Amino acid sequence: MTDTVVISGAAPVGADAAAPTPLLSVPDVAELGIVDPGQGAQLIVHNATAAPLSVAVDDSGDLSLGPGDRAAVPLRSTDDGDRLHVQILSAAPLRAVTAIVTIEASEEGRIAVGQAIAAGTP
Repeated sequence: MTDTVVISGAAPVGADAAAPTPLLSVPDVAELGIVDPGQGAQLIVHNATAAPLSVAVDDSGDLSLGPGDRAAVPLRSTDDGDRLHVQILSAAPLRAVTAIVTIEASEEGRIAVGQAIAAGTP
């Protein structure tokens, strides 16, 4: 039997921000944040486990993150705006996460909107 969780979040994307703003927290797997250091929005993936994570990024390849490591992944510009689709795999505990992040315009500025679906053994 698998345990499945759907997580949604939104966060402002400040221009020239020095630190990421928390966006999504996937229990026992990863913390996702958003930042724009001046060259465009980036998703920050933080390994919140004591085991390595594998991160597959659409059209960009794979990343390996050791325990506690972080990686910045640029969002891709499309005709519909900036977006990113990543898959995160953890072996301990066994979890698979699919996350989609988009940047939306609002009256307050740019907003990152994220949704993650995590599945694995309870």
